[in-house]
Amino acid sequence: MISIKRQLKYNRILLLSIGLWPYQQSKFVQLQLILFFGVLISCIVSQFTVFVFTKCTVDTAIKVLSAALYVAMCTIQYNSFRINIHIVKQLLDELDHIFKELTDENEITILKEYGKTAERFTIIIMMINCVNLTSLILMPIVAYIPGNIFINEARLQHVVQNMMPAYFVNEKQYWHIILLHLILVGIIGGSAVVATGMMLVGYFEHACGMFKIASYRIKKALMTNVKSVKLKDEIIIHKEIILAIDIHRKAIKFSQYMFSNFQGSHFWLLIVGVVCLSLNLYGVSFYIIIKDY
Repeated sequence: MISIKRQLKYNRILLLSIGLWPYQQSKFVQLQLILFFGVLISCIVSQFTVFVFTKCTVDTAIKVLSAALYVAMCTIQYNSFRINIHIVKQLLDELDHIFKELTDENEITILKEYGKTAERFTIIIMMINCVNLTSLILMPIVAYIPGNIFINEARLQHVVQNMMPAYFVNEKQYWHIILLHLILVGIIGGSAVVATGMMLVGYFEHACGMFKIASYRIKKALMTNVKSVKLKDEIIIHKEIILAIDIHRKAIKFSQYMFSNFQGSHFWLLIVGVVCLSLNLYGVSFYIIIKDY
């Protein structure tokens, strides 16, 4: 018997860290969701205040929108799972129900192979995210190491002001608070994107496993020599084909249910992502042109 929670153990750890694991929604987790979502929203709001309190220029607008839209992408992805947390639970329950019905060892092996593929993807992305978050956390610590000529307080302050150009408070006086806010946004946003994205990858891989099992069942049914088939064998073949069609139908239904519930949020995620990428590429090219001159 296969447990889907065991197959997606790393996804469970990631979702638990940001309060999106659907089976443990206590009051503390609800508070965690509100705080994390509030941190992301506060970052977006603080960026757009520059259009209200200061004179807007093209360079400032590009910096503000580049930072705000990037955080908005993380917020959309986080909020899509927060709103559809019951959908996440239903998909897990459906997978668990389907997989517990498997009795053939070859089918179980197929399922494990696809589960391991999803697990490898998750581990790789987790390691990359851990390196990024560790670098973000250690950056202010390294700045205060005596004799450090690569990152000092002035350079760190300049980096913070360029990454997050607009805040309610005085940037030069309270840049330590701004840096702390930036680190929190980076940790929450990065973890949210990795956790939710890898969960969808896990769903996708297991759906592919179901399609592979359907193919295996059809091949198994047609291995019998049709010319010498008996009535008893014919009944077995029909049963195998029915079972193959059944799991194929369940795989299609599972995939459609997953895509239909997340396609709205991912539509907006795609639009915001394209605009954010365009602004960042324009900003980089603009900076290179100005530097050359």
